Amino acid sequence: MITHLRLKAYGKINLALDVLGKRADGYHEVRMIMQTVGLHDSIDLYRTREPGIRIETNLFYLPNNEQNLACKAAKLLMEEFGIQQGVSINLRKFILYLPVWQGEAQMRPLCSLASTRCSAWGFPTKS
Repeated sequence: MITHLRLKAYGKINLALDVLGKRADGYHEVRMIMQTVGLHDSIDLYRTREPGIRIETNLFYLPNNEQNLACKAAKLLMEEFGIQQGVSINLRKFILYLPVWQGEAQMRPLCSLASTRCSAWGFPTKS
């Protein structure tokens, strides 16, 4: 059974951005043309015997608790797939961290990739 998974979260740039209007939740509806770039953050996931989520980062100012988006994403995946084991996350950031520019939308592609690899760890997958 696999106990370690390494993921790359590639950076991206906006080539075009159109603001289409404001949504009911206060956010704006946007249309973007984006392109990935070669620069990426590295995320190492380690299966642990102890339940829960532990996170380490290479930058002192990044939260290493439930406020970190990687921790939020791991919690969602663990709940979705009924994962009882714990996970240790080692997040190494190389892309500029600006919370205004980043958000949960950045984690969606990573969550999608991670969920497709859950079966490699022996976790059940939903159809």
